[in-house]
Amino acid sequence: IPRYVMHSPAEIGLYIALGALSAVAAVGFIRSLYAFEDRFDRWRFPLALKPAVGGLLLGVVGFFYPLALAAGALSPAEAGLGRPLVEHLPHVYGSGFATIEQALRGEAPVALLIALVLLKPVATSLTLGSGNSGGVFAPSLFLGSALGGSFGHLVARLAPGATDGPGAFAAVGMAAVFAGAARAPLTAFM
Repeated sequence: IPRYVMHSPAEIGLYIALGALSAVAAVGFIRSLYAFEDRFDRWRFPLALKPAVGGLLLGVVGFFYPLALAAGALSPAEAGLGRPLVEHLPHVYGSGFATIEQALRGEAPVALLIALVLLKPVATSLTLGSGNSGGVFAPSLFLGSALGGSFGHLVARLAPGATDGPGAFAAVGMAAVFAGAARAPLTAFM
């Protein structure tokens, strides 16, 4: 994580606003997870097929969102198209540590970050709700970095040079979303 510097005490107001957005994102993430679990629990078909359906739906999300981003807001390379799949899984798959690192460095495109704020909770909810394995720690960090990074890009556009850039907001977003999702603010501070 790069070193970040606070340029003025006025930045605290921006971090408070990011904290409020992070609380909404964390609550939405957890509610989405519970809603998907309830939906899969109500379906009356063999338990062994539920993870397969969740995986199939996750595959659809992972296949189409890079195409949609490349058709509009991002170049094909930024959307992850044209690269070997073995080395470059779609951003919504797995822990997303490479994407988190990009957000912390302020290098992730804002359109991608905004899309991931919306899609990562869906991907995680499909995975866990359908009975596949995983957790909420890394996805909450991922969601927080994407939310904070996109918020930081907005701040950088509105007030260039006033802050240390989107990466600082990504770091704060990670802690804030995890604190809200896990209901563990002291753990997030550490």
